[in-house]
Amino acid sequence: MMDQKQIGIRQHHCRNCGKAICDNCSSNRVNIPIMGFEFDVRCCNPCYNQLQTVERPSLASFHDAKHSIVFMDLDEGRKRLLTVGQDRVIKVWDLSTIWA
Repeated sequence: MMDQKQIGIRQHHCRNCGKAICDNCSSNRVNIPIMGFEFDVRCCNPCYNQLQTVERPSLASFHDAKHSIVFMDLDEGRKRLLTVGQDRVIKVWDLSTIWA
């Protein structure tokens, strides 16, 4: 782990705890869906060991909009997504069933 920033040396950071790590200390990669990382990302050894003991189910869900979206607005309070297509069709999506 790196304790200080060093000019001229490429620094990475653990996507779980945020600590600076060098490339030699960061050979581990793991997905962290709860933080938005559905694909494997860099993490330090302590976080990697901790995350290996925890179940990490995917939180992503995919839906076919079936129209080209030109505008989108998310209402987090109501858990609704509004989309406007090129065909001027306005759709309101209820996200409450997939919103944690």
